[in-house]
Amino acid sequence: MVPIVIGYLGSKEYGLWLSITSFAAMATFADLGLGQGLTAALANRPQGTEQLHKASVVSSAFYLMLASAVSLALIVLTLYVITPFGTLYSERDAVAEKSASKATLVVLINVIIAIPLSIPMRVQVALLQGYRASVGPLLGAIGSSVLVIITINADAGIVLIAWASTIGPAIGGLCAWYQTFFVAKLVTQPQLKDFDFTIAKSLAKSGAGFFVLQVLAAVGNASDPIVINRILGDQSVSEYTLIQRAFQLTLIAQFFVTALMPAFGNARATGDIAWLSSAIRKTLFLGSCASVVVAIPLASVCEPVIKLWSGLDISPSTALLLGFVAWSIMAVWGAVISAFMSEKPLLYQQIVWYTLGSVSTLALKITGALYLGLTGVIWGTVLGYSIIFIIPCALIIKASLDTQK
Repeated sequence: MVPIVIGYLGSKEYGLWLSITSFAAMATFADLGLGQGLTAALANRPQGTEQLHKASVVSSAFYLMLASAVSLALIVLTLYVITPFGTLYSERDAVAEKSASKATLVVLINVIIAIPLSIPMRVQVALLQGYRASVGPLLGAIGSSVLVIITINADAGIVLIAWASTIGPAIGGLCAWYQTFFVAKLVTQPQLKDFDFTIAKSLAKSGAGFFVLQVLAAVGNASDPIVINRILGDQSVSEYTLIQRAFQLTLIAQFFVTALMPAFGNARATGDIAWLSSAIRKTLFLGSCASVVVAIPLASVCEPVIKLWSGLDISPSTALLLGFVAWSIMAVWGAVISAFMSEKPLLYQQIVWYTLGSVSTLALKITGALYLGLTGVIWGTVLGYSIIFIIPCALIIKASLDTQK
């Protein structure tokens, strides 16, 4: 899709498009943490009342998410009227600013629509149906790609292209809904009669912690295009994001780690600390090795591959590429830490350290961009999270496991 979009928009406007669509990262926290709360609640369901418990949890989570989606939609529309979103980007003419504002609005609306539709994929992950959970996103990505091609061929402009490129999660959610509730019948679909205020209160409370973590993740990770756009301009956004997307191939291991969250929760609940300790060590080792095996060869061929892939003539420095190699390893460690520290009381400690790490990372990225350019952005991310989040939390996990042995 990248060559098609760049060919239509051009390098400069492609950078703007990347900055606009980066708001899709709001999907990680727009559900107010309820999705993660749902996963944790289903993974730790009481024995003997599985079906009743699952129906109540799913219905309660759905209606809470629906309420949050409606509330967020009203907030976004109000902000759009008061402060045009186009002012968030680097200086441009009034017409381009208006288009950027509309494009940002449709991206945010797509994010909001996908909130309640994420329920079935959360159910699949919690019930250890990971292979099913990948079908919805895959179909969503295919549907989104088809719509992007259609909008480009119709010369529809950046607004509709932004809509088409971020509608995938909603499409995937609809597909997963049919698969989960009507084909596999893992649980009955949400019904108002199954809504339980006690469960809803518990979900909201547990979701609050995940919400804070998800917001911080967006601040620390998804802010890259905005920071680069404001300091270095649209062209630099294109170069950085193309390299980042290439290195996302190294994050395959991270997806497997995320799926281990319910297993970690079950092991803690049953007191199987020996298995848990072994699983964490093996996951860190194998995940890090997998990232290195993919990242180093990718760094060596990154420049010609991106030129062939996108048509853009870029020349990333060795320091920039090494930063992304380190980033791929850091992502594995961060995923394992988040999976293990997803329940009380460790969740609160994770929030504290992640807050410090995210704030430090954002400050380091801005400073790095000012003095070192793109290289400063990626190394600001790596150093900020590694020193302020990963190392302290790794020590906390080790102490927790040693205490329980």
